[in-house]
Amino acid sequence: MHFDEFEATTVDDIIANIEETVEKANLFALELALKSLENSDLSDVYCKEIDGMSQLADRAARATGEIERLVRKLKAA
Repeated sequence: MHFDEFEATTVDDIIANIEETVEKANLFALELALKSLENSDLSDVYCKEIDGMSQLADRAARATGEIERLVRKLKAA
């Protein structure tokens, strides 16, 4: 299998986009946590949202790491 520079650049761009999305998701989860502290009436609702957002960010981060490892292998081939 041949992995050319164009494909490598495209995959690197996709990985960067996913990493940025994960970072934004984590910031959003932090924002929700702060809002939860400000409004104790909604803390249960926010806690569920924060947990869901954190789980999605973690899954995306793990998947990104796997993609990066595969790309390194393809580039080395």
